[in-house]
Amino acid sequence: MEEVQTDNVEVIGSDLIYAAGYFDGEGCITILKCHDISPTLRITIVSTNKAVLALFGRLFHQRVYEVEHSKYARLHQKSKARLFRWSISGARAAETLRDIEPLLIAKRQQAQLALSVNWSSGIVEGREQVIAQRWTVKEQLSKLKRIEKGEVPENCPTKRGD
Repeated sequence: MEEVQTDNVEVIGSDLIYAAGYFDGEGCITILKCHDISPTLRITIVSTNKAVLALFGRLFHQRVYEVEHSKYARLHQKSKARLFRWSISGARAAETLRDIEPLLIAKRQQAQLALSVNWSSGIVEGREQVIAQRWTVKEQLSKLKRIEKGEVPENCPTKRGD
């Protein structure tokens, strides 16, 4: 098998392709308000399949956690299925998105939008401008997700089906 060299991980090509495809279908790209007023990038997958999330943990060096008390757990109360969560935040999330973005289809536009801003921590020079850009990207990502779900924002100049 062919090895793929990326910025932060050396993996067998098929594992990275599989991971990108799985993320494309099941992953979530979000920008959250952090405790220090600056938004932060987070990518997450929640699944009943711990083995698949363990692949993400191996590829991108982040642990998989069992979800017990959250909105996700309530979704699966009837089935009693165990839920697991893999997520990365901040600059590491951006690095991971950079690795998989060329392989994404459904979430490529979201990934590109998220990657259009600097997610490094410890920015001193131009900090206010970076924070403002992050808030703008957060708002744009929110609108993009609503459009992808078929919901057209009120200020959108065109409607679906036109």
